[in-house]
Amino acid sequence: MASRVFLWALFRRELLSFHSTVRGWQTERRAEPARHPSLAHRARPRVRFRPVSMTFYLFLFMFVCLLGHSM
Repeated sequence: MASRVFLWALFRRELLSFHSTVRGWQTERRAEPARHPSLAHRARPRVRFRPVSMTFYLFLFMFVCLLGHSM
């Protein structure tokens, strides 16, 4: 039971980090450089690309396996 809670907490953290990564992609797509130095403070910050961690894919794989096993 404790291990299940631990795994769920870890998975939730991975899911949240994945969500922030996707949001980072969206802001990066919308970000555009300032046209004039005086407009520099209005430019949206560029978010650097953050790859999804390997544990997220591991949990995704485990979830799919469990789903297939329960069917």
